[in-house]
Amino acid sequence: MDAIVFSSSLAMGARFGVILTVIIWTVYGTLNPWGFSLPTLIVCILSEMVYILFSKIALSFKNEWSRINFYESLFLAALGFFSTFVYDIITNGFVGYLFYGSVIMGLITMNFPLPMGLMHEISNAFFFPLATPLIYGAILKVRERKI
Repeated sequence: MDAIVFSSSLAMGARFGVILTVIIWTVYGTLNPWGFSLPTLIVCILSEMVYILFSKIALSFKNEWSRINFYESLFLAALGFFSTFVYDIITNGFVGYLFYGSVIMGLITMNFPLPMGLMHEISNAFFFPLATPLIYGAILKVRERKI
């Protein structure tokens, strides 16, 4: 989901990324196996905007992302890792505050007893350089046909 929002924002702009984020999280947040929680849904939707902001960072370095070299793939991996780290800090801090009354408790449970935050960050570090050129390129092909 994160790479989809990031790549779509790269190709279509921030407004599209915001709309996509709201749609994706509304569906996932309503149908997820842990149940529905409106405060958590709102926090997740707002936190997902981090990927839209990081797509702007990527665009400031390069305008075309359908083909990348080794160094650009390292750059996307770093963006994937750090944007996910920021996302995890925000969501876990707020959810910890909402459910435990403590931001610190939310941050501690991010990686304990299972290192879910770290797994999320590392997987996005691998997934961003793999998915971004594919998603970005596919969106550009669809846009070219429509215009």
